[in-house]
Amino acid sequence: MKSLLAKPVYTGETVGGKGGSADLVAVAERGMATAVTPMNPTDVSGMFRVPPPKLGLMTASQLGRLQATARQVSEGSKNAEAGLALARQINDDMTKVKLAHDKTIAHYAKNDLKQLQSQHAVAGLLETLRPEYMNMSHTLAEQRTHADGYQAGFNRFQAQAQDLMALAG
Repeated sequence: MKSLLAKPVYTGETVGGKGGSADLVAVAERGMATAVTPMNPTDVSGMFRVPPPKLGLMTASQLGRLQATARQVSEGSKNAEAGLALARQINDDMTKVKLAHDKTIAHYAKNDLKQLQSQHAVAGLLETLRPEYMNMSHTLAEQRTHADGYQAGFNRFQAQAQDLMALAG
């Protein structure tokens, strides 16, 4: 008999392959293969019944065996009902876990998309600023050339002043 808490088919390893969405399709197909559907009903061949007693009179020992069987069946049916109720509860709880997990995956995917959209927006903005940076660089180069021209003029003026001081002196 399979355990009710069997290893899940959907794990990080099965989805984490390199096949992309094809891996997800494979996981979905494996899950559908084990799902209870109209095309895949559960095993109904295991009908359980006690054969009817033969027609005729019964002895006390036969009656005792029949009463013991009746008690066993009654107790077993109560246990089966309780066990199946627990199995339904476990299935309900596992379904809640699966739904919460899928909701979390969707939440992560939406947040990843928002982060990538933000990065894209910043990259686009930086690209539009490129001409401004080029202009600042060009302006800085012009200012440096202009300042170098003043320095050269000042150096000539200083040299001439020294020449005049030397002649006068």
